[in-house]
Amino acid sequence: FTPAKKRIAGEDVIGFHVWVGGGLSAKPYLAKQLDVFVRPEEVVKVAAGVTTLFRDFGYRQKRTHARLKFLVADWGPEKFKEELVKLIGELETSGEDLTKGWNGGYFYGLHEQRQPGYYYAGLSVPVGRMNAAELIELARLADEYGDGTIGACNTQNVLIRNIAKEKVAAFREEPLIVNRFKLKPNTFVGYAVSCTGTEYCNLAIVETKERMRSLAQYLDDTVELDTPLRIHMIGCPNSCGQRQIADIGLQGAKVKTPAGMVEAFDIHVGGTLEEPQFNRKLNARVTVDRLGAFLAQLITFYKEERLEGEEYWRYVERVGLARIQEQVDSILQTA
Repeated sequence: FTPAKKRIAGEDVIGFHVWVGGGLSAKPYLAKQLDVFVRPEEVVKVAAGVTTLFRDFGYRQKRTHARLKFLVADWGPEKFKEELVKLIGELETSGEDLTKGWNGGYFYGLHEQRQPGYYYAGLSVPVGRMNAAELIELARLADEYGDGTIGACNTQNVLIRNIAKEKVAAFREEPLIVNRFKLKPNTFVGYAVSCTGTEYCNLAIVETKERMRSLAQYLDDTVELDTPLRIHMIGCPNSCGQRQIADIGLQGAKVKTPAGMVEAFDIHVGGTLEEPQFNRKLNARVTVDRLGAFLAQLITFYKEERLEGEEYWRYVERVGLARIQEQVDSILQTA
């Protein structure tokens, strides 16, 4: 459900547009927009209707095919809407889209809320990992400065909301905020995401959490960059770390060497949901011992060739995948 409005009976009504059938994993699909406008009070009815269609018509022959995205891909959004309307009744056709860009779910810093005199804080939790003592301290900050709740972001970061204006200065100086969950993280640590990897997942084939943390720290120490660059690391094709929508997506693999099998990563570039497209695979499988230096060089090419303020995925679109592959080949040949 994305924000929208429509003029109905001479009145501007605020509601939602509806998208169905998106999904990542080994066979990613972008969601399709239905030609409907939904009032807020209709959201639950529509969600239940979509779920019911999946229950009644979704594929069950193979476990790997039991996903709404496959049904929507086969039916198309027009037929899906027809079946939805049969089930729950008529809906308004789509109106005006009110979405305002896409930031991937990052809200770093302190920002004024709509409520006068209150702020919300977007905090960086490096690769989404904290220990018990840090969680307890975060809860204390939410109680002492905010409304006692902690918001979770799809970027593995957190929000503390309803911070009174007179408490903002003290909040900034809290040790947990200054030293660990920063309001303004460094470029690579702040935009690094990873799945849980082999440490806790029996599907993963490589370690990811600590590797992504140390890789991001290495890049921050090595490459100075003032533009956010989203790097997502996953340990298997299921893509819990959403590799496909990252500027640079790293997918775990294994490589046979004279010393035996070693961990490596396939490299994908150019993903975004701003102008929705999945990143594309390069001809490069990089072993973990070379990964940091490889990415530092690849990002340096971007830094030298980009237009002012150009995001990485836009740079990939402008220069083309063949140019990025040339960069990769030159890095691997000189390594």
